[in-house]
Amino acid sequence: MLVKKGFLFPHPPLLIKEIGGKRLQEVSKTLKGIEKALEQLEGINFDTIVIFGPHTTISRRGISVLASRKVKGDFSNFGFPEVALSGECDEEFISRLVSKENKVQFNPLYETSLDHGIMLPLYFLQKNRHQGQTGYYRYCLGGSRLPY
Repeated sequence: MLVKKGFLFPHPPLLIKEIGGKRLQEVSKTLKGIEKALEQLEGINFDTIVIFGPHTTISRRGISVLASRKVKGDFSNFGFPEVALSGECDEEFISRLVSKENKVQFNPLYETSLDHGIMLPLYFLQKNRHQGQTGYYRYCLGGSRLPY
């Protein structure tokens, strides 16, 4: 498993055009940063994108990872149920993560719903793919509040 790029994304729903509307100007610098991050993905050959969100179910047994094949979510908690996303998780990659042979413990969660902390970067990744990036990729989605 080779990590080719890593990014930290803010996740306020205001960043999404359909939600932010006229207020997008208030977050224009953040949006430019997201665009620059996505530009760095151009030309990189990958088939799985790993997204860890800060609001995902926490487990004492390890880092939580969504192990359901298909996942979906929307922004209805913010008044925008029409802004909906779905994705397909990389089951082979996830099975290697949760393997007992892995030194880091991952806790598989068989949930299908996504929270906004994962949906916001997913929104921009899917939007970017539809604007010229070719290829199909799957996701590994999860998260944990790591103790510091």
